[in-house]
Amino acid sequence: MNKFHALTLCTALFFGLHVGAQNTINLSIEHYLQDAPLAFNQASQTHEARDFDVTRLQYYISEISTEDNGGNTYGFDSLWVLVDASHPTDIDLGSGSMDSIVSVTFHIGVDSAHNHLDPSSWPNDHPLAHKTPSMHWGWANGYRFVAMEGNCGDDMNQAYELHGLGDENYYSITISTKAGAENGIIDVPIYANYAEILRGLDISNGLISHGPIYEAQTSVENMRDYVFGPEVPESTVSSEPNDTSLAVAGVADASSFVLYPNPSSSNRVHITGNSLASYTVQITDLRGSILGEFALLAGANELDLTDLKAGSYCITFRKTAGEGPALQHRKFVKL
Repeated sequence: MNKFHALTLCTALFFGLHVGAQNTINLSIEHYLQDAPLAFNQASQTHEARDFDVTRLQYYISEISTEDNGGNTYGFDSLWVLVDASHPTDIDLGSGSMDSIVSVTFHIGVDSAHNHLDPSSWPNDHPLAHKTPSMHWGWANGYRFVAMEGNCGDDMNQAYELHGLGDENYYSITISTKAGAENGIIDVPIYANYAEILRGLDISNGLISHGPIYEAQTSVENMRDYVFGPEVPESTVSSEPNDTSLAVAGVADASSFVLYPNPSSSNRVHITGNSLASYTVQITDLRGSILGEFALLAGANELDLTDLKAGSYCITFRKTAGEGPALQHRKFVKL
């Protein structure tokens, strides 16, 4: 079992200003794949119903804070936790004069002030010291915020690796809770559905992405947006087809379909193919919000991305505007 203890001097002094019963705060992270407890090398499915398993899953959390029912916030800035999802994760946040916790806030990754320090400067048992397998990318880019690896594909004979990092991907997450004191202890469970790290990512033929951009960035964004919650997760596997090949049902010679440039550093993206005139495309963010819809023309098409910020998006093909089932989803990135 991973057990982490933290009570900084400033936190202790802050707690000391409040008179009342002292309760110990225990924060736990419960590891799941969809609605089942996580087990390494056990098959699961992504939101898009793609098969995968997990052979490695580690990530950092830092700058943890809690809020009690009186609106008081207690920070634990000098605490870094390296979560290894192959083991239970329990974090002892110390004691304080509160009787309930209504929210927990934490960051995925390592704060910029410590992200670029030498791992050798920490004691061997410190979360930021050198680890095997390595969680440090290098002094310039710092630590791997998230490292997820496993097998995928129809026969589970492909591999995926997602190593997300970078100061720009240091995200805050707040989880509302209803945790009260019982026998001097406040247990605060957080539930994590790690299948959601792969949401929107096509792992059908394997995927290797290391760094601060592209699919590795999406993996950290998915940690921020989809993974954590206050209750046992329900399955998010979609009933829609997971076909992400270039072929679009009903389109003649769809193998000639091309989306370029992808990623795009300009405000334009081009779509070409045969017999596309009866189709429309929707552009959505990775939350599913529709940002634009365009009717396709026969042959070459140019989509204007001027109003889109840099980030990851999804293009969805439909037979007619806003109607009928989605025939294909395709991810693209604007730089």
